[in-house]
Amino acid sequence: MHSDLEAALDAAFEALRRGDIDSVCATYAMTESILADLRVADEVVGRRLRSKAERNAACLLAAGRGVRAARRRLQEIGPDARSETYDARGRKSPLVTGKHGLAERL
Repeated sequence: MHSDLEAALDAAFEALRRGDIDSVCATYAMTESILADLRVADEVVGRRLRSKAERNAACLLAAGRGVRAARRRLQEIGPDARSETYDARGRKSPLVTGKHGLAERL
């Protein structure tokens, strides 16, 4: 059972690193169901699981700070700002945002 939890924590961490929010949500739902029945008697395993959970918590907090900073920045530049990005060759190109501006989508 603890190996299932360890795999779920690792999967959540990798999803966080990729920015795959749907997978993060799925892995945390799985983690909650595993935790409901978990009993860890081995101290070494318990420490390893706690370390991974703390790593994931730190990563989640950092991701939240990044999203909030991006939202603040988008509010600062306003909806009429030109959005540009760079292609693989370093040339500027417009960032296509669809029907609504980038600030509204985020």
